Amino acid sequence: MRFSRVAAVFLTAVLATGCSSGSDEPGTRRQSSPDRLVNKSLTLTTDAGSALATLVAVTESYVPDNASSPNETYLAVGVTFEHKSGSYRAMARDFKLLKPGRSVIEANTGNARYAVPSQQQLPDNSGAAELKPGKFLSGLLVFETKYDPGLTLVAVDPDERIVGQWPLSGAEPTAGDGSARTEYNQTLTHTKHKGTAAVTLVAVSTSKGGITPRSAPRSGSYVIAELKYEGKAGEFFVSASNVRLRQPDGTVVRQSAGNSLGAVGVKQRVPSQAVRPGETVGGKIAFDVVPRPGSTLVLDEITDPTLGWPL
Repeated sequence: MRFSRVAAVFLTAVLATGCSSGSDEPGTRRQSSPDRLVNKSLTLTTDAGSALATLVAVTESYVPDNASSPNETYLAVGVTFEHKSGSYRAMARDFKLLKPGRSVIEANTGNARYAVPSQQQLPDNSGAAELKPGKFLSGLLVFETKYDPGLTLVAVDPDERIVGQWPLSGAEPTAGDGSARTEYNQTLTHTKHKGTAAVTLVAVSTSKGGITPRSAPRSGSYVIAELKYEGKAGEFFVSASNVRLRQPDGTVVRQSAGNSLGAVGVKQRVPSQAVRPGETVGGKIAFDVVPRPGSTLVLDEITDPTLGWPL
């Protein structure tokens, strides 16, 4: 994993605030637990840009210098960011703790907002949080909760879809929301109107979706297909809205059903556009439905409902 020495120096100083390796003794102030180094990185990607993000360290029991009561403790994590592409904003509001039951704890809110000086926190101002080429950013995320090994730090995009996650236990991080993904790489030739294209089903994923109602599936699950269209003859118009999921009982599920449009970012979706020989487009299509063995992904329900891939 890549890890900047600058980040190490910065976060050692930050995490030392309120921390000590001394033991609790009668008449003395309680001390924070020692920092536990993690140093695990992920590339986080949103519609706007990407950054290399590193979970540097976890302080499982953080006692601030300004603690107002003997029982005031927090969970603190140190994170760093390095610009990769576009315009990525590393803001505290886009990082949450996810409990095993998928309930969410916000960062740097409530009393946690005052646990460390504001200049040591990951910013929540879009200007201060914006990463540009060559720019590096570090900061603390503080949560008003007790440590639990089942907690996961998640990064979300502006629509609350999960773009990366780090188990606080120290297990390996995961890009995206951890969806189960099955590769297909199966190609069909589709001709309609004035054009022909080779259409490849690259992979199919199942997902529990994001962490808010606008990004979570109403059915409890998303089925997400990754498709690639390559123009072969004439002008082939990609009709993403005509792709359907046919269930074993014959029920046809459209992309407009449920909360399907909340599953995938706009720039990640299959575009509706024409492709000519040598041109290729691709993206994802989501269905708000519980996956069922024996289902079929129908390439174009309007022009040829028999053409598709068994899933």
